[in-house]
Amino acid sequence: MTWLTETHTRSSPSGEPFHDLVGIEAMAKATFRRLLILFSVLAASVSLTTQPALAAGWTVSEPNGTQVYFASGSTTMTTEQGSQFSCPLHVLAGAVVNPPDPRFAGITDHLWSACAGPLQIEVVANGTSQVNAVEPTADPDVNLVSWTDASLSVSGPDCSATLTGDVPGTYDNSTGTLTLGAGVPNPNGLQLTVSEVNGCLGAFPAGSAVTFSGSYAAPPSFALTYVP
Repeated sequence: MTWLTETHTRSSPSGEPFHDLVGIEAMAKATFRRLLILFSVLAASVSLTTQPALAAGWTVSEPNGTQVYFASGSTTMTTEQGSQFSCPLHVLAGAVVNPPDPRFAGITDHLWSACAGPLQIEVVANGTSQVNAVEPTADPDVNLVSWTDASLSVSGPDCSATLTGDVPGTYDNSTGTLTLGAGVPNPNGLQLTVSEVNGCLGAFPAGSAVTFSGSYAAPPSFALTYVP
């Protein structure tokens, strides 16, 4: 048995048939080229508007009001008594400020996962806080920063406490990584202090210090730069 298949064709000037799909493909390619040109023009205009001025002082390579989110795979809080609480996820959300004053990001929202340790606790951030430019380092990509006005409420079974204060940090332009707490320079002796304690089995003594540690990726990454 012979199967018949109908194919719609038309003839070229030489008399050779070709499919109508050729015309459709040509139109699609032309449309695609126009879109590429349009996107290139838009990208160029955005790039021009987001370039920081090379004036003396701090600049950020994102425009005012751009949202920036920092997300960590893990955060830890260690008390003076050696109790350590591991938090699988902590997300900070806020907006870049340009030029820094010295604040370069205002943090308005947080997301915490349950932090496990000697006690199962929940952590909630109170109010707003800031990430600030402090000073450049010998590495041109790395600057000292600080997380200030932090206020965290800790709660769990028969436990509540408040942690307030500031945390030292660094920001790496090459990787878009914000590192807070343990292992970074702390020239100003910043720390979180415990207050308003209720219970907690001695894990959070009032007046004691808590070491906060976390590493955060900022997508999209931005550049924090100091021009002398």
